[in-house]
Amino acid sequence: MDFSQQVLFVIIRKYTKDGGLFMSTYASSKKEYAGIDIAKIICAYLVVAIHIPVFGPSENESIKLLDFAISNCLARIAIPFFFVASGFFLFRKMTPEHFDAVPARKYVLRILRLHILWTLIYLPLSISLMRENGHFLGGSMVLEFIRNFFLTGSYTHLWYMNALIFDVIFISILLKNRISPRHIFTFSLVMYIIGLFGDAYFGMIAPLATKLPGFWNVLHQLHIIFDTTRNGLFDGMLFVSIGMLFAFDSSLISGKDKTRRYFLLSLAALVVEVFLLNHYNIPRDYNMMISLIPCAFFGFSYFLQVDANPDHNYKKIRTLSAIIYYVHLWVGEIVREMLAERCAFLLYPLSAVFSTLLGIFLIWLSSHKKCRWVKNLYS
Repeated sequence: MDFSQQVLFVIIRKYTKDGGLFMSTYASSKKEYAGIDIAKIICAYLVVAIHIPVFGPSENESIKLLDFAISNCLARIAIPFFFVASGFFLFRKMTPEHFDAVPARKYVLRILRLHILWTLIYLPLSISLMRENGHFLGGSMVLEFIRNFFLTGSYTHLWYMNALIFDVIFISILLKNRISPRHIFTFSLVMYIIGLFGDAYFGMIAPLATKLPGFWNVLHQLHIIFDTTRNGLFDGMLFVSIGMLFAFDSSLISGKDKTRRYFLLSLAALVVEVFLLNHYNIPRDYNMMISLIPCAFFGFSYFLQVDANPDHNYKKIRTLSAIIYYVHLWVGEIVREMLAERCAFLLYPLSAVFSTLLGIFLIWLSSHKKCRWVKNLYS
């Protein structure tokens, strides 16, 4: 049994059919999960690195290789971690035996409000991107925008929000109907494995285009509709369900040294996986890899155990990470226009810095009585 199989076996074997082990130990806890907030701010900067090359355009092969490793290996941990954290903090408020849909309903409505708001904020960039792709103001652009809003995200990074909405609704429905967390996890794992072949492992099914043209045509039509498997069903649900498992069973959390060691091993496996996929020209994209599963599991387990410093306000760090995630692509576009190709290597650091400063400013502004409405941008 290889390492990844051992990880999945350890996760699955802890759960009984009746869900008896899932009584949450966190529901009444007031513990500050400082490590998760620290990890979130790191992940926010990693998301920026996915969309904006850290070292900028370069002809140097070593620099290009390093940029590739950062954006397609290290940075790809960020979104799965966000999904796991969201699942954990939502589902720790309930138990599968006495499932309460009210927190899930409130959570979905909040994320939906944020999704609509940031969709409007990014609307100019969305229109510009669709025009670059050959669409002009008219029916086709409107239809694509509607499709994107519900299925793929109205702008590049906003897919996370509609994926999260789908995952919370779907998992909540399953829990409400007394589907065990073990079965939810297993189902989401199967969906993720299927989704791999529409993303990083796409090259492995590409021969079907000539060997099974009829079946390939069906897949092509699905691709036209859904565009990508990087969505709530095939991607996010696995990691949200992992967060759910952490919320329902604290025994999943091993010692800090052990989980740190396993996380580093998983990260090394991710690097090997990505470079092998790239070497054989298999990926369509690098959103979904096998090694991301243990990376997310052990990474989250480790940061859950990082103790808080009572002198620090970790809630502000948590808020800042969310704002950086929301604003960084708008900030990046503005910085790109300012630099005008003269100092392109400064695009990432300036985008990260200005996104941070904007986040700090918005948090400060929202603390004033007359500007409390600013909180609607991030909470």
